[in-house]
Amino acid sequence: MSSDHRGAETYRHPPEAGDVPRAPAQIAGTLRTRCAIALLIIAALTITNQVYLHVEAERQASDAPVVNLAGRQRMLSQRITKAAVSLVAPTEATKLNALREELILSIDEWVVVHRGLINGSEDLGLPGGNSPAVSGLFVQLAPWQNEIVKSGIQAYESTQGVTWDSLDRAAMIRIVERMIVAEREFLPIMDAIVLQYQHEAQARHESLQAKSRMLAIIVLVVLLAEMALVFEPAVRILKRQMRELIDARDAAESGARIKSSFLANMSHEIRTPMTAIIGYAELIGSEDLSDEERAQHISALQSNGEHLMQLVNDILDLSKIESERVELEYSDCSPFELIDGVVSMMRVRAKERDLALAAEYHGPCPERVRVDPLRIRQILINLLGNALKFTSEGGVRLVVRFDGSGTESGRMTIRVIDTGIGMTPDQKDRLFQPFVQADTSMTRRFGGTGLGLAIARRLARQMGGDLNADSTLGEGSTFTLAVPVGDLRDVPTCEAPAESINAAPAEEDEDSNAQPLDAKILLVEDGPDNRRLITFHLKRAGAEVVSAENGAEGVEIALKAREEGRPFDLVLMDMQMPVMDGYTAARTLRSQAFAEPIIALTAHGLSGDRQKCIEAGCDDYLTKPLKPREFIERCRMLIERAEPGAAAA
Repeated sequence: MSSDHRGAETYRHPPEAGDVPRAPAQIAGTLRTRCAIALLIIAALTITNQVYLHVEAERQASDAPVVNLAGRQRMLSQRITKAAVSLVAPTEATKLNALREELILSIDEWVVVHRGLINGSEDLGLPGGNSPAVSGLFVQLAPWQNEIVKSGIQAYESTQGVTWDSLDRAAMIRIVERMIVAEREFLPIMDAIVLQYQHEAQARHESLQAKSRMLAIIVLVVLLAEMALVFEPAVRILKRQMRELIDARDAAESGARIKSSFLANMSHEIRTPMTAIIGYAELIGSEDLSDEERAQHISALQSNGEHLMQLVNDILDLSKIESERVELEYSDCSPFELIDGVVSMMRVRAKERDLALAAEYHGPCPERVRVDPLRIRQILINLLGNALKFTSEGGVRLVVRFDGSGTESGRMTIRVIDTGIGMTPDQKDRLFQPFVQADTSMTRRFGGTGLGLAIARRLARQMGGDLNADSTLGEGSTFTLAVPVGDLRDVPTCEAPAESINAAPAEEDEDSNAQPLDAKILLVEDGPDNRRLITFHLKRAGAEVVSAENGAEGVEIALKAREEGRPFDLVLMDMQMPVMDGYTAARTLRSQAFAEPIIALTAHGLSGDRQKCIEAGCDDYLTKPLKPREFIERCRMLIERAEPGAAAA
């Protein structure tokens, strides 16, 4: 895993439609809510105003009949008195009866109107219910109104069934005199009632106008508030949204440019080893090669293939980290063996560049730590690889220190210090972002994908630590890795060895001590080249191999061999094949009570792929390209682990 960390452009995925800082739906919802509230307030005020105007209009419509009837009541009182006076001296008998009839009708009408003025009457259009002032005047009026009615009825009854000659004029005169006295008191009070009705009607009219003006002012205030709270913020929000959209567009365009640059660089990184692989493969076929040249070509093929595989692994690692699918595997290990193993591995590269490479331990060190050794090794290989790549003279130091000895929260700090070209502050700020490149031009000095440091920092943080850098242009860089190492309370400490283990242990010949793989194996693989290569390694290990080109053919061969009493000891199943894929084939075999072990072979390297293969019925999982020694040992282990008698099931 490598990374160009000297300078750079940073690739970020172009923003999607939903990545805008403020969602348009959220803004629209806020504005709709504010508008709805404002409109509801305006509607409520308008309805209230209309209801109030309607009520007051009805009240004003009744004011005129009240005033008119109050005036009529005054006129009726005068008519009653006049009729009573006329009864004292009628000119003829027929006139007497007419006067009596006029008197009683006027009294009846007068009583009805009076009751309507006090209690209300739908027939007369009187609403009923008077103000305290009017009610008080009616209380003052009551004795005199009663006296007029009483006297009028007495006058009517006194003239009933009599002639003009037999009329008791003295009694009639006394009745009329009482009526005149009562009328004299009645009329001023009735005038006051009429005036009070008129005054109250005018006051209600003025109040109605004032309240209408107030409601209009309130509606205007609400409209102004709506402008301030809805439309003005809407304008601001839309302006901000426009700025954000412009920024998003610029970021997308910048991302597209950087992505194009990155893809061009990745194309170069992939094509470079591919060109070497294809070229050296053609050269190996030449008959005039010496053994030494052929060995060099094979070495170049292997080196470029490993570089290409590392490139793919880096991309997969970053994908797994970003999707939070990296599985950490913690175990107890010796920090000396872990660190010195990495230093020994990188010493060959340091020697090729004529650079010094050494590990230093400061202070006491625990004999064991609990970490994920694979991920620690991955990070250190990246840091040392970068340091050696960007250092032309001097050397690289790996300085190790442990803190928290004897506590439950130990911490290991590793500094990788080089004397290389260093970085500018701007380059350092963009250092740990994915796809950072030292030089995006076609003539760049240094290789690398720009993924290594991004992966290293994210792995460090996933382990609960961190990775940081300090650098001075032209003087060198220092990368500091700090990770927790678990509980150190019961872990003994020791001084670091005087010399680090600098030589990598010699690997034994993979076939020197290996036992023959005495097994019958079914290989289900659609790729003819891979089928031929895997068959070669299996047969060289001593296995008998039968191959199939797709899942359907593999299922048929496996079940037929079991029926014939010659079952396979192991099935190697490619997962991506035509006709029937490996997942379906594995499920089909298990559904037929097929008990022999199945190993999934796939080029997919994400953590979820292993679980998918296991759920389909596979016992183990290997990713391509296969490492021959590891592959054979995994096959041997699974065959030996199979239950006795499984083959006969």
